[in-house]
Amino acid sequence: MTSLSFHEHMAGFITAGEHDYNEGLRRGRAEDTTCAFTLELDIADVDTFLDDPMKAATAAGVVTCGTFGGTLPVERGDFDLFVPREGEGRGQRMLYRLLVRDPDGRPLTFTGFKDVADGLGLDIWSDTSTLFLRVLAGHVEAADEDGADVLAAGVLRISHAGFVRMMASMRPRGGPPWRRARALSRFQTAFVGTLVHVYGGRQEKGGQQDFPDPAHPAGDPFRGFAPGAWHAVAGHPGIERQILPLQAGDGLPLTLHHFRRARATGGGAGAGDGGGAPGGAGVGDGAGAPGGAGVGDGAGAPGGAGVEDDAGAPAGSPVLCLHGTGVRGDIFVGAPGGASTVRALLDGGHDVWVSNWRASIDLPPRPYTLDDGAVLDHPAAIAAVRARTGAERVRVLAHCQGSTSFTITALSGLAGDVSHVVASAVSLHTVVPWRTRVKSRLLLPLVGLRMPYVSAQWGVRSPTALATGFARTARIVRRECDNPVCALGNYMYGTGPDVLWVHERLGEPVHDWVSREFGFAPYRFLRQMARCTRAGHVVPAGGYDRVPGDLTGATPPAGQRWTFIAGTRNRLYRPVGQERSHAWWVQHGGGESAGHALHLLDGYGHLDPLIGPGAPADVFPLILAGLAD
Repeated sequence: MTSLSFHEHMAGFITAGEHDYNEGLRRGRAEDTTCAFTLELDIADVDTFLDDPMKAATAAGVVTCGTFGGTLPVERGDFDLFVPREGEGRGQRMLYRLLVRDPDGRPLTFTGFKDVADGLGLDIWSDTSTLFLRVLAGHVEAADEDGADVLAAGVLRISHAGFVRMMASMRPRGGPPWRRARALSRFQTAFVGTLVHVYGGRQEKGGQQDFPDPAHPAGDPFRGFAPGAWHAVAGHPGIERQILPLQAGDGLPLTLHHFRRARATGGGAGAGDGGGAPGGAGVGDGAGAPGGAGVGDGAGAPGGAGVEDDAGAPAGSPVLCLHGTGVRGDIFVGAPGGASTVRALLDGGHDVWVSNWRASIDLPPRPYTLDDGAVLDHPAAIAAVRARTGAERVRVLAHCQGSTSFTITALSGLAGDVSHVVASAVSLHTVVPWRTRVKSRLLLPLVGLRMPYVSAQWGVRSPTALATGFARTARIVRRECDNPVCALGNYMYGTGPDVLWVHERLGEPVHDWVSREFGFAPYRFLRQMARCTRAGHVVPAGGYDRVPGDLTGATPPAGQRWTFIAGTRNRLYRPVGQERSHAWWVQHGGGESAGHALHLLDGYGHLDPLIGPGAPADVFPLILAGLAD
């Protein structure tokens, strides 16, 4: 039997009271709350360890973490080199578990993983050198982690020099020299062979580079709740939510969030708990083939009509909210304690639904176009809401690319069962500042050759050298903002300061919150938007028979009332675009008598009309008026 030992040192940042790894890293870096491991990893029998992927090695050493009292000796440590990610392709994980005690004798568990998976981009070094770490209360075994109390989270890394020192420290022991040499060679060969297996084949789709989670490596769109189960919304007292599975027209799994005012007892009729058969009917694709199924309830029957409010009476008219790209439906819920569009809609008597369509960061990242959302996602969500509520028609509040993609839905004749639309920031006409047009024409083709996507989370943690360069460029250009996600997000989508919002209209708590709400955007979408901005209006990507080649020559659905809102300081899409869209709708959609409206919000930017502290007084009444009969 031949053993093998080696040293490893990793260092980074954590934040107490945080569950999210990226946020723990971002805040920890800003507050200088460092954390480090110095470990001696020992494999008692190399052959047994390599033959059994669940066989753990031992780890001894110290954890150095000022947040928990300084230098903490490891009482027991386990290390698994490569553990397959079941049901997730070729991906593997390296697992760490260190049991320690703080100076007061309180037991703690430092548990972490390296996510070794062939995501988008050349990320092999980032994957093998980055440890996602959480600190748990007590000495917690792997099987008990789901219910454990998370005290802190963050990210540690091994440096290039540290990796070289680790490889040089490998020492086989036991048996004759030839057996020690064989054990070392076998270990190194297995290590390299696994990396070749993971990264050497066709690049795997999916994965969740932005927001890794140890229990759900591809992301958990149900937030740890049973599908369909009503639960309180953290930071928003008095509001409950259920997250329902939704299937797009091409079978892609999405989610639909349903909100209500909190009550003491269970929900009204038609609210399922997931796991049953699909509910509402599917939506056909461009070729006329049937689409996917809708939302199912817990009993296996379609969701019924008559969702009830607190008093037991039927809820108000259903409103479906559609978010933009690289965000998720939480922009309508809002920052904890801040402005909430969902709360305003509930207070206005509406039955509120939010669709996390394929552009949502709650879902595994994938390439998409506006047309995909328009044809495959939005009609499926509308059909599911109608099936569950029994409503003949629904109302839509759409922001940014949720609005542009829904414009395609409407002008393709796929939204005849929608009566009212509030389009926020942009819709049919995509007018951007001239510098943004120049940037998209010159920079996008060059960067798109090597990076299939961009992500605002690169401001915190970039997976490749190119991503690091992109993030550093954004930090140089956007020096006026000290939030790295905000800075990179503004750089991604436009030019100049205040692209995504007017900073003084956010306030620091909201500004801090947005760092978790921006992520992945594929170049397939960005290339389409570059064509749209050059044309001055939405240009279909092609591939769907139902979508007209020229949307400006289409006819809006009869009897559908549109309200256009835009901030006068929107630097992502100039407000003149909404003025043009309003004029076009009046001309082609029933004239002045149709009730189409335009509201220009003085001093507001792109997203702050929905999440800024002033939105409840300045903006939400206009949204409610646009959705009212």
